[in-house]
Amino acid sequence: EVTLFMGGKGRGDGLHQLHWPSSIAFQDGDAYVTDSPNNRVLKKSLSTGEVTLFMGGKGRGDGLHQLHWPSSIAFQDGDAYVTDSPNNRVLKKSLSTGEVTLFMG
Repeated sequence: EVTLFMGGKGRGDGLHQLHWPSSIAFQDGDAYVTDSPNNRVLKKSLSTGEVTLFMGGKGRGDGLHQLHWPSSIAFQDGDAYVTDSPNNRVLKKSLSTGEVTLFMG
């Protein structure tokens, strides 16, 4: 059986809408989806279903709080790594502190 996991409410930038999701990863009971044209990464709690903004979503740009077409996310040792291709960089976000730093690029 196939069920709707995220999105499905038309293309858009609301928390329950997606526009060209490009990757999904799972960490500690949560799902993370890169929503490339919306320049953000969303986080969905698998236990409650709540969707929140994890990274980006503050307009396209190259500041540490901004993304430009994020295309993938991975996790290691308590950190999230997001590829930010047009900005030629990989950002690192600490899951414990929320601090975002430049990892590479």
